[in-house]
Amino acid sequence: MHSFVAVKNQYCAVELENHYSGYGNVRTKADKVIYIKGAPRLYQRNSISGIAQDEVFKEEGNEKSAPLVQELLKERDSNKWGNYLAGNFFIIVKDDANSQCHIITDLGNSFHLYQSRFIDGSGIAFSTDVDRLALITGRNDDVDYTSIAEYMINVSMTYPYTAYLGIKEVSYASCIRITHDREVFASEFQYWQPSCRNNEGSSDIQGLSQELRKGILNASEGILDGKKNVGLFLSGGIDSRALAGLMAHFEIKGKGITVTDVENTESGIAREVAKVNGLEHELFLRDPEYYPHVVGSYIGLEGPHSTFTRAVHLGFLDSIKSYGFDAVLGGYMSDTLLKLHEANVTGKIFLGRHLGPLEKFDPTDSTYLRGGKEYIKRFSFLFKPDILDEVIKRRKETMEYWNNLREDGSAWEWSWMWPFSRNQHNANLTTNIFNYSSFEVFTDRSVIEIARVASQKIKINGKLFNKAMWPFLRKTAHIPNAVTQLPLFRSSWLNEIIITAKHLPPRRWMFKAPLEMCASNPIATYGSWPDLARLWGASGVLKELRSEYDAFDLEKEIMFPHIKSVFDFDLYSGLSKRHVQHIMYTMLHFDQWNKRRISLCHDYAAKR
Repeated sequence: MHSFVAVKNQYCAVELENHYSGYGNVRTKADKVIYIKGAPRLYQRNSISGIAQDEVFKEEGNEKSAPLVQELLKERDSNKWGNYLAGNFFIIVKDDANSQCHIITDLGNSFHLYQSRFIDGSGIAFSTDVDRLALITGRNDDVDYTSIAEYMINVSMTYPYTAYLGIKEVSYASCIRITHDREVFASEFQYWQPSCRNNEGSSDIQGLSQELRKGILNASEGILDGKKNVGLFLSGGIDSRALAGLMAHFEIKGKGITVTDVENTESGIAREVAKVNGLEHELFLRDPEYYPHVVGSYIGLEGPHSTFTRAVHLGFLDSIKSYGFDAVLGGYMSDTLLKLHEANVTGKIFLGRHLGPLEKFDPTDSTYLRGGKEYIKRFSFLFKPDILDEVIKRRKETMEYWNNLREDGSAWEWSWMWPFSRNQHNANLTTNIFNYSSFEVFTDRSVIEIARVASQKIKINGKLFNKAMWPFLRKTAHIPNAVTQLPLFRSSWLNEIIITAKHLPPRRWMFKAPLEMCASNPIATYGSWPDLARLWGASGVLKELRSEYDAFDLEKEIMFPHIKSVFDFDLYSGLSKRHVQHIMYTMLHFDQWNKRRISLCHDYAAKR
């Protein structure tokens, strides 16, 4: 599953397996070996001219990668290869004849590749497994306590920092060239940035929606071509529903996969959407012990960079694989890229009523928003001042970076969404692309380019997305959206009027669902996510993990001494229940990660 590259003097070793069919390694007549992770495609806007100076060997298993590489070889400068590619991928070019290795990442570093120098200075290594990278390069004990505290405070670690000192995330949209003839020297070229200058931003919703629809159609056509058995992670929301409509548009048969905690409104809507679009439907149900049972496998996938509560369907991996899908579609990242999921927005209030999912821009000064200096100071009762100072410093640096790139007022939003590993949907994305032949349509380059220039004004409340995807939503528009419990209307104005009307009656009594729906599972809700507060007390395994908690050394590094347990709500007076819950789950996650890290170190030492 994970990949590893080590480069030392006169030495380059690559470990990479690609589970995407047809994308095996490619050898060339000039003795280069090209390794591909994921399933990149040529980006149709950029064509490659010229004649290739090298020729690939077509072999069993590289039916798709060989012609792709042959086309890329027309461009002699591999630093520019990324300009011609789309999709979730990274590429390694091993050129022993010239003592070079090239690593090319996609626009968002989808497979979260990390890099580190060996602690003895002998070379450089890269891996998608940050814990193994730390172990091999001698940095297993170099925990970055600032990053750990920052994750608890900001629900994200500042890019490019990781949970280890001396290990950084590889730059997104970049080519790294490593020369290793006498000494190991690395240089980096970034071929793309999500910049938006003042003259680039656009509020042309008509033109951008047409361009977005065209890009998604072209990407989907390339992805689905020749596929006969396609799986779709299908919720009761709009994004995956649009993908179901796309499958129907291309007359693709397949199966919708829905994961909830109980048969509820969400699963019922998903089943109906699948039926209308000619798909079979399968429902997987989590029980209260689902999450604690996936802790180990989730840490193996994501490491310490997000908690196991994000593992919404990892526990059903073997069952889903048993369907033998030749492609799996996921609707992740559309909320982030096209609907301001990470932006400074807040719920609308009308006549004293909260209008549910309808949002408006939050005028609060950014210093008081997540990551801001005043926001971080709220945690001064818990974390040591030197830790908080470093968290503030890192956020200041990253905001300077994004203010320079984004001149349209969206710097704060993009600081939380780029690269992919920094935003809240990343765990779902990586679960898919690491384990299935998964294609995330809404991370296609054509979508990202629209998201880069589209104004926040036309993204809010799904205006741009719904307009672009309406042809694929029309057939199921009468089926309620799980979030609003209302049908979808073509007019964004009418949608907002209807949602407003729904939320005006006192306590919304006429729209309430029956409480007995969730009686069979104490952590269940009416949606696809569990009630994490109830899970904390309902799971026997979580209670055992808390009783075995042993991260006191970690606490001493980042927190003030205190007599209360980190699992005592009274310790966190002044913080919201939701944030207290996040800190508690995070400390439990870090405890399990720390034990795994120490165990890996012991195993590694024993083998040596």
